Amino acid sequence: MHFGLLMLASLLTSSLALPWRFVSVAIALVAIVVGIRVLRRIWRAGLRGFLVAAMSAGVVMTFVLALTTLAVIPVWQIEMDRQACLNEAITISATSTCEADYQTAITRYQKSLTD
Repeated sequence: MHFGLLMLASLLTSSLALPWRFVSVAIALVAIVVGIRVLRRIWRAGLRGFLVAAMSAGVVMTFVLALTTLAVIPVWQIEMDRQACLNEAITISATSTCEADYQTAITRYQKSLTD
């Protein structure tokens, strides 16, 4: 039960604004530790089948969520600029401009990696 709640908390906090988004990584790390402990207890108890598969999948999904949250680090400034722009955008066209600028900046960043 604790693992599920930690996993849910990690998922919910992964959508916060950038500096606070890394709380999700901390919660995910705690969830992974708890999930592995639960998996060990399940295994020692001799339970096999769906429960082991479900817990394993949950631990893997939590790990992937933590990695995808950490993936924002290389584009930190681009993300911060996008958040600042969206915070000031009042109209739909301003929001669209922010998103277009973000896509352009990401494309430039991707091209800089391949050049």
